[in-house]
Amino acid sequence: MAIPQIPGPRGPTRQNMSSTRSFMDGGSTPLPRPATPLIARDAEVTAVVSLLRDSAVRLLTLTGPGGVGKTRLALAAAAEVTTDFPHGVVFVDLSPVSNTTLVLSTTAASLGLRDIGAESLHHRLATAIADRRLLFVMDNFEQVVVAAPQLRQLLDACPEVTLLVTSRISLRVSGEREFPVAPLPLDEPAASKDAGDSGAVRLFIERARDIRPDFHLSAETLTAVTEIVRRVDGLPLAIELAAARTRALPPATLLRRLERRLPILSGGARDLPLRQQTMRDTIGWSYDLLDATEQALFRRLGVFVGGFTLEAAETVGADSTDTADEPQLNTSIDVLDGITALIEHSLIRLSAGADGKPRYQMLETVREYARDRLAAFGEDEIIQSRHAVFFLALAEATGWELDRRHLPDKIQQLEADHDNLRAALDWLAHRGEPEAFLRLARSLKMLWIFHGPHEEGRAWLEQALARAGEASPLLRSQALYVLGVLAVNQDDVGRAEACFTDSLALAQVHGDLDGVAHNWFGLGLVAMHRHQFIEATTHLEAALATARQLDDRVLASVRSGLALSFLGASAHAQGALAEATSRFEAALLDQRLVDHRWGIGLSLIGLGYAARDRGDLVRAMALFTEGLAPFTEIRDQRIIALALDGAAGVAIAWGQPERAARLLGAAMSMREADGLPVEPAFLATHDRDVAAVHAALGELRLAACLAEGAALPVAMVENDFTTVAVPPPGSVPRTPVLNHVDRFGLTPREVEVLSLLGEGMGDREIAETLSISERTAGNHVQHAMQKIGVDSRTAAAVFAVRHHINEHPLMGA
Repeated sequence: MAIPQIPGPRGPTRQNMSSTRSFMDGGSTPLPRPATPLIARDAEVTAVVSLLRDSAVRLLTLTGPGGVGKTRLALAAAAEVTTDFPHGVVFVDLSPVSNTTLVLSTTAASLGLRDIGAESLHHRLATAIADRRLLFVMDNFEQVVVAAPQLRQLLDACPEVTLLVTSRISLRVSGEREFPVAPLPLDEPAASKDAGDSGAVRLFIERARDIRPDFHLSAETLTAVTEIVRRVDGLPLAIELAAARTRALPPATLLRRLERRLPILSGGARDLPLRQQTMRDTIGWSYDLLDATEQALFRRLGVFVGGFTLEAAETVGADSTDTADEPQLNTSIDVLDGITALIEHSLIRLSAGADGKPRYQMLETVREYARDRLAAFGEDEIIQSRHAVFFLALAEATGWELDRRHLPDKIQQLEADHDNLRAALDWLAHRGEPEAFLRLARSLKMLWIFHGPHEEGRAWLEQALARAGEASPLLRSQALYVLGVLAVNQDDVGRAEACFTDSLALAQVHGDLDGVAHNWFGLGLVAMHRHQFIEATTHLEAALATARQLDDRVLASVRSGLALSFLGASAHAQGALAEATSRFEAALLDQRLVDHRWGIGLSLIGLGYAARDRGDLVRAMALFTEGLAPFTEIRDQRIIALALDGAAGVAIAWGQPERAARLLGAAMSMREADGLPVEPAFLATHDRDVAAVHAALGELRLAACLAEGAALPVAMVENDFTTVAVPPPGSVPRTPVLNHVDRFGLTPREVEVLSLLGEGMGDREIAETLSISERTAGNHVQHAMQKIGVDSRTAAAVFAVRHHINEHPLMGA
């Protein structure tokens, strides 16, 4: 289409002087005055005003999806700068215009200029405003975006004019500054009095009060309203449409009906344009501006939940070349070009993935529209099947890699696609694909172990195993093992033992050495959770011996290192610190050989516990700090909590009981979030640490510090961890030692006995040192052990060393 050229201004003529006088006399279209105040856009208004006052910015385009509030923002900003434009601020409504040749004539009409006489209207417009300091607010430009070069020509001819444009599509002309308008932030207020902190919630309240003046936010409605605005993506138009429903529905009922968003988001004000009276029409307006290939890609991308990568879009959204597996879709699509177009139309948005690679997302209201269109075109079965196949392949490939290497970026990739993986599981579960369903559930082992929720993983695996009765024995064995690990991590030892036992039998029958090693390891975990550490050691030794027979040397090192780490933990639980240290160090050799960072971190933390309980606190903190790093990368809450517990013990020994309590509280919170117990090998030392902090702080202060730690953001927890510091010589107070001893009701003689146990003495040496009978010495030892809650002399000796019993005042009496 030919775009009319605008010549530069010439000298005034009788006609254009008359037109200019008409414009100066008030013939222009003023800014509309909205009937309701703009809410929660102060920062955006300030930013847009600043850009409008910047002489280098003469074409500013506010872009964003339909219903995000571009027009309201433009009007608010324009109202703020009226004094900056002495010749006026003019509103140009382009919503009824679809013919691109009418853009400039509509602009001229907004100034009161009429298309009369022989002279070109375009020339008369340029002449009339050539030296005028004017701001044009050009609203709804997306359907006439092909006319954008005309705006550039207008600016070239009129150096004092500034254009503020609203459009769902960027104009893509030189000199354009784009300002993306995002939905309202979805802050979650902790209580109704904090609701004002959430712009989205405030907007809902105000619009609900327009209909029901008695509407107020209570503790009961806060949760429902917060979730409603989240469900509609924080889009102002959608929030207003939802709030309009409060005329007939209370928030809790409205929330339940928003399972399907588009049918409920209708019934807007009658004075709004038709396209803004329902969200379906608002999104449909953008959809209709796409060409056929872009519409096809848009529909297909609606299958993704929570975003997608370019690779996923190219696999799922492009046309298949393999007609043997599925019907051929009719539209030829270049996916990258299509995604670019959809971004320009504000139907998808670009974001950075955790691995730095680009990800793309649709707002949920937009995605629902896309899914509806997909079903209307009869493509939903094909595209959903492609989606499931893609994510099954991704999960299996990633699972294979994670079995051999600790790769945080791979874990993060699975976490980023957690919602897509759930959707694929659900599709396979209901489409008669039981073996594929079980394969996918099994392959997500590392995602559920590291990130959880454990309960969700268990539910999917139980369901998949029940449906896949004809699956291969090896697949069932692998799935049973994963289910067992998730169960034992939640301390469900009965279910875990049954899974490991059945899986072990299948692996032995079918000669799967890796499966055999896995399940001996699993049975070792079960025994540890039952505090049967001798039996645990036997099972873990069997796992170690089998792992060393594997032909895959990388896998052999990973499996051996894991068995050795838990053998070290079992030895620690039995008070054998030298053996524990030896096992953890041997594990490190295997794990470092293949750079298995998860295993390395676990072994370092184990060595930290051993060093701490030997009294080498400086080395212990160094080991805890180094060991924690890989787990913070992948947010493995279970092992992070183990490291925090260990550092808490150091803080106690260094006279920092409040810091210790905060660390213990943070660890407790992490475990509770996923239903995890304290690691059984370290339970006794954990309980003693809690008792020591209780003795130092008292009941009320301990509870307050635990709660404070549980509520701390991750960054502050890490700060508490890293600032556990060595106290100056002689500055550690003796009070914690005294209080700790008194807490257990130890007699002076029992204090002496424990101190001598800590020096490595047996009953005979203790009796000789204290000039008592060997039998009496033995009785004192037993009584002391009962009071401090240990079941072995070695553990009692560790207690004495850790808690500096030899420094107790009674020892000098």
